[in-house]
Amino acid sequence: MNLKFQILFMLTISVFSAKTFAQDVEQAANIFGKLPEISGAEISPDGTKIIFMQNYQGRKILVTKSLTDPTAPPTEFLIQMAK
Repeated sequence: MNLKFQILFMLTISVFSAKTFAQDVEQAANIFGKLPEISGAEISPDGTKIIFMQNYQGRKILVTKSLTDPTAPPTEFLIQMAK
């Protein structure tokens, strides 16, 4: 009886472990498959601004942000419409 219990216990653990592993793999694949939030960042030649591409709600936006005035709002330009 002890051997049957051990086998049943091991099978139960392996089933739950496989399910958890499959969920972890699926979650990692979803994260990996997402577009990066920000890409192509560059600093202006005078060092006062940063410009970068941002993915926002399925659209690509070109954003400029002041590095000298943290209260200045960013300037955004729509690059690509949502599909």
